[in-house]
Amino acid sequence: MGFAGPPAEHTAAAAEAVGAEKTTAAPETHPAIRECAACHRDAVLEYLGHGMARSIGPRGTVATGAIEDRQLGRRYRLAGGREQTILTITRQGGGVLRQRIVGRIGGGNFATSWAGEALHPLTGQPTGRLYFAPLESTAGGLHIAPFALYSDDRSIGLPLTGNCLGCHTLTPLATLPGAARRRDDHPDETAGAAIFPAHQLGGDAFTHLKPIGCAGCHGDTRAHLDALTAGPPAGDIAIARLATLPPGAQRDRCARCHLQGDARLDLVQGRVDHDRPLAGQIPVLVPVRQKEDDFRFVGQLERLALSACFRATGAMTCTTCHRPHRAVRAQGLDDFNAVCKTCHDPGPAHTSLSIEAATGRTARSQAGCVDCHMRQSQPFDLPYIQSADHFIRRHLTPPQREPTHRAFAEPEGELQIFDDGRLSGALASEAGQRWQNAVLALGEVVRGRFQAAQSKFDRLPAPGSEAARNDPLPHELAAILTQPAWHQSRALTLMVNGRLTEARAAFDDALTLDPLDPDALLGRARLSLDHLDLATLMQDTQALIDHYPKAEQPWDLRLTLAERLGRPDLARAALEQTTALWPHNAQNWYKLGMFYRQAGQSEAATRALEAARRLEPGLTADHADRVE
Repeated sequence: MGFAGPPAEHTAAAAEAVGAEKTTAAPETHPAIRECAACHRDAVLEYLGHGMARSIGPRGTVATGAIEDRQLGRRYRLAGGREQTILTITRQGGGVLRQRIVGRIGGGNFATSWAGEALHPLTGQPTGRLYFAPLESTAGGLHIAPFALYSDDRSIGLPLTGNCLGCHTLTPLATLPGAARRRDDHPDETAGAAIFPAHQLGGDAFTHLKPIGCAGCHGDTRAHLDALTAGPPAGDIAIARLATLPPGAQRDRCARCHLQGDARLDLVQGRVDHDRPLAGQIPVLVPVRQKEDDFRFVGQLERLALSACFRATGAMTCTTCHRPHRAVRAQGLDDFNAVCKTCHDPGPAHTSLSIEAATGRTARSQAGCVDCHMRQSQPFDLPYIQSADHFIRRHLTPPQREPTHRAFAEPEGELQIFDDGRLSGALASEAGQRWQNAVLALGEVVRGRFQAAQSKFDRLPAPGSEAARNDPLPHELAAILTQPAWHQSRALTLMVNGRLTEARAAFDDALTLDPLDPDALLGRARLSLDHLDLATLMQDTQALIDHYPKAEQPWDLRLTLAERLGRPDLARAALEQTTALWPHNAQNWYKLGMFYRQAGQSEAATRALEAARRLEPGLTADHADRVE
């Protein structure tokens, strides 16, 4: 008799029961997480209290309030109610930007980041462009988001793209209804398609983005159900049980989100082949020389790999200590301490020091294993919180109270690919050495070290050659030289270093691989503008206009060209297009207002100049003689 699986009505009933028993810690759990409840009710119930079950979602309740960044002269204010929350950003000089909070990011155990949709400066209408808001919420209240501390040019927020969201949702962004996909692409056929502008995801994105569910660790749950429905569960059940996976494969499941490094390069657009090491598909670059007391918030595996416990066995995984379905707080320190004792017998004379003396902190548990040897401290990249440093050490000095907040662990030092040894054979080959060099070059670009990047790019086949786009590799390594983004980064590096002819060849390489790659088209168009290569500039900007109609960048380039050629008619047409597509450029509003004024269109001129004034009051004040 074949196993037909649970009837649909049983599945619905179990899911409803789980929904009714949700804890208050997870009030907005996504239905996708409950779909496995019919057969795995207890596991699902337990998982609902886990932060991963709340990794992303609609905005919910937003803590309102105001905060001032006196160093940069900005003021932030969150205000509103149940229907809508608006973030108002007042910049130094009086310019005002507004966002509508549309989503939350993070489980809320440490902090909640807010996603904001930029609003039109005049009409207040939503633009569809999403940002990490420059404020976030913690147990201690509102704080300035870390990225706003690292940079003074992101007052509106950090553009919210797939690079930011990949660890919080497995939903392909190109399937979002409001995503700026390539024109004529069908959302059901373009899960990995380019989005341009990359943060044009639509104001309703967070109603479609699913949090991390069972599939995040176990694989395709739908295939699993189909396999069980097709016959008796004697053979392949089309799903991964973590406990049966080899240690490296187990760690790979967690490394998807808990290994960040100074650069993280997704070479497979999230479509991971679990039969190959993750490090060959999403390589993560970490400092060669790690500081003992300096860790990043999501560098858990990076730090664990420094531990003697890890290095001595090779079999240690995240699940050695963690119960995957259970939140850390629910598991409790006593459970973690018990795990330590399975390998270590502290004995009666373990130490004469108290936990407070050893760590400078109040003891959290009686045994104190985790208190002392895997202590809580301050990550360098996320202020206002304390989290566990996963570097397990025998002897520790008291932790730093105020580490230097920064984006990178090692802004100047050398990087290496994080690997547990499974890539060693592949990297030792000639092709593997080229691949490693190509990855390290991108890591230098991420850190803004363009001279160091250039030295690594120069070890690879010259741009414009067939070999530059040819990438025969060992099975363990995902292709990199066949990716347009790699050539686009190489071209930008060549431009920065003044090697413009080679930069053009590198852009051509990218567009040979994908004639409609938006970043490569834009880069080559900018290079063509500098050389007044009008034919290529018009060709590439037209391709962008035709296939990415929500992008203002091609119109900005045409505006600059029109100004250089002394063509006010073309400049005005470009200004009308670019301000309609992206209404937050004060300079463009001002220029358009002056064109309207000269043409005697006083109402249109007043509107455009008012937009410029709201965004950047000093701009119209500095040119008052021309505005009057």
